[in-house]
Amino acid sequence: MATVRSVLASRHHHLELIVLDQSDDERTKIAVTAEVNGDPRVRYLRLGALGKPQALNQGRMLAQGDFLMLTDDDCEVEPDWIDRMLTEFASDPGVACVFGRVDAGPFDPTEAYVPVCVIEAPKTLRRLDELLTMPGWGNLGMGANMGLRADVVDYIGGWDPCIGPGAKFGSGDDHDMSVRLLRGGFRIRFSPLPRVVHFGLRRWSTAGKDQRRIWYGVGSVFAKHLRCGAFYPGGIRGPAYTLRDCASSLLHGKRPYGLSYVGSWCRGLASGLVHPINRHARQFIGQADEASYGNRFAEVVLRAAPSASKDPRGHEVT
Repeated sequence: MATVRSVLASRHHHLELIVLDQSDDERTKIAVTAEVNGDPRVRYLRLGALGKPQALNQGRMLAQGDFLMLTDDDCEVEPDWIDRMLTEFASDPGVACVFGRVDAGPFDPTEAYVPVCVIEAPKTLRRLDELLTMPGWGNLGMGANMGLRADVVDYIGGWDPCIGPGAKFGSGDDHDMSVRLLRGGFRIRFSPLPRVVHFGLRRWSTAGKDQRRIWYGVGSVFAKHLRCGAFYPGGIRGPAYTLRDCASSLLHGKRPYGLSYVGSWCRGLASGLVHPINRHARQFIGQADEASYGNRFAEVVLRAAPSASKDPRGHEVT
């Protein structure tokens, strides 16, 4: 419940905290109820459907604010987290998404690691090809510290129901959202100021499996947008970097590292090239239910868009 406590300790008092529970038992509900003690700012929802994208789409339907601030249950936010996020949005009305810094809590590096997102300096991306300008091939923002304009999320149709933990393509939901926003003409802001601390330990014994899941998801995102008419070099940046490093290792008589990850990216690419897709919504279609929640969400919003005179940026809709 440290996450809940940290959000409720925010200096920004006009907030609503939505807790989305997909656990197998009642322990989370009991703990949240005891922690918040009737605090009207907290809304608890137990979900029947599993998967992060389904949870995010349900949460968006419940949320009443103009901005959505996302973090994970193994993170703690700083007291000024929300205010710093809002400052970044206010600095540029064209910004639809803000990624903040994610630092690791205390851990023993000999036994485990903690995923982080190190942002040293502010940067705004305006075009899809600018993903290549981010330092380090994997520094593309992290969903554990992410802010979004709610009206823009509605406009692009919510989260893809097949991308993210618990879905077919088990990672890449944050990256996919970035690509879709940039393709829609919106801007993404990276800032070191909104900060969260991540306590999610990952054992080294499972590191390979975790990385293969991530690369599989990123490969599927690249495939989806390729099928929807966009080839973006940022999507092949990771495999290119890794293959270059493997070639260098071989030339120096060392064992190449990371080829299995490139293989996972290729498998994600192959699967994404054949998975059912709604090109208009730029979303995969859920296999279990072709009228999945996220897909219906997208179709309803996008079907209504042409009848509206302006999009969330105030531009004429064509």
